[in-house]
Amino acid sequence: MPDRPIPFVAPLILALLAGTKTQTRRLLRRTFREFGPSTTAGYDWHFRDAGMRWHDLRHVELLARLPYAVGDRLWVREAHYLTDDGDHERAVYASDADAAADHLLGVRQTAKRYGLDDKWLAPHVRLRSSVHMPRWASRLTLTVTDVQVQRLQYSDGEVAMVEGAQAYVLALTFTVAQANIDA
Repeated sequence: MPDRPIPFVAPLILALLAGTKTQTRRLLRRTFREFGPSTTAGYDWHFRDAGMRWHDLRHVELLARLPYAVGDRLWVREAHYLTDDGDHERAVYASDADAAADHLLGVRQTAKRYGLDDKWLAPHVRLRSSVHMPRWASRLTLTVTDVQVQRLQYSDGEVAMVEGAQAYVLALTFTVAQANIDA
């Protein structure tokens, strides 16, 4: 099964680490244009392609077209700082507020102690977006155990708002079996 990156923001990272977050939703906008249940006998779903032609699919065919599948491993991308302690480069995670604060304080004290200028300091204190996280720096790997396609109006509206989606948007739901903290 493939390893794929998936971005998360700090509050969701903390929920994953605490074991309270076991699913997430991802929009299918890039995968399908208009999408919905099919009215054609023998088919479950229909969608429009880039040429605006309608296609009918059975549920099994739909699952084969989704970007995630059961068994996929998802390595979590998060906002971070990269630092080099002399022996090797390592990541400090923005969601770990104490470690991030200690990192920034230590870098600033080092710069002050050795009279280093802002050119030296800048790369060590710059918060990097989750998009720029390398695979080796990821501390969480999630395993997809279930994939469902649903319109958000069919799910609990409160849950949808917590996930940051607007009503009536098609989403992909997957359940996480475990959050493995990689060594």
